[in-house]
Amino acid sequence: MRIFGKKATSSKKIKKTGKKTTTTAPIKKNQGSSKAPPAVANVFDPTDKKFQLSPEFPPSKESTWPYPKEKDGWMIAHDAIRLELTDLRKTLDAVVNRSMDDGIAAWEIKALQDCFDVHFIHVHAHHSNEDDIVVAEMKNRIKLLDKIATDHDHLLKMMNELEDRMTGLNNRAAAAAPVDHNDMLGIVKLFYQYDTDMRAHLIEEEDTTLPLMRAYYTKEEMEPFIMKIIEKSPAVELGSFIHCLGVDEYRNEFMVQENIPPFLWSTVFQGKYDTFVKRFIGNVDALLTGNAPKNTGGLFACCQA
Repeated sequence: MRIFGKKATSSKKIKKTGKKTTTTAPIKKNQGSSKAPPAVANVFDPTDKKFQLSPEFPPSKESTWPYPKEKDGWMIAHDAIRLELTDLRKTLDAVVNRSMDDGIAAWEIKALQDCFDVHFIHVHAHHSNEDDIVVAEMKNRIKLLDKIATDHDHLLKMMNELEDRMTGLNNRAAAAAPVDHNDMLGIVKLFYQYDTDMRAHLIEEEDTTLPLMRAYYTKEEMEPFIMKIIEKSPAVELGSFIHCLGVDEYRNEFMVQENIPPFLWSTVFQGKYDTFVKRFIGNVDALLTGNAPKNTGGLFACCQA
């Protein structure tokens, strides 16, 4: 008997260049097991003068961007989060389905927490990029919507609750206390709601805040802030971004698009990509197949985060 439909199978495999690894296939906006309807029903107009702070900075820059919104790093960062959400949902479903007959092994709890740790590091860093760098700058030219900040607060509360519940399960498993099917159901329910709310929030930002940025700033004006984000990104955040695009597209298209020197691939980006694959994808593949992973760095790999 299975409570979440068909038995989970590993996501479509794709071959990457660089170190050999199997990774889950990238997803596009709204794709995955949880589809949230667009939070903004009407067509959003970033050139509406109600958003303009000063005549000195009119909303006339969109046409200067050399690539569409879909190629913007902000959009790709959101796609990376969505891909992680899809993988986390699949792993939870796989563990719960197996637990109906076999219970839950201690390694499964630990692998799940490792996956959630990576995801939370990523999302916290992403929100910091928005709140402390990009949105902080945009407030100099744009009257922004307050809802984006309140959404971040709401998501943070859900993340904290998920983190507390996963830590509790991991502590019980480490103490050899029994963890069974019913223990997972509350976590699954909370995650499903978090998944839905996060996807809706990402879409709303893509429909409002991102168009505003592109209307009030040129690519050249945003480049210093993009570089600041790249410089401060934890390994798993940037590694997830690369994984979502694929190594070839990241190196041959995105790095060119953003004027990133090619030598940084081997000196910076390769290692961050490998860290994400090891800490997140390795655990996802193990949880989907039911085979315990080899050493993934675990909870003490914070120095690589």
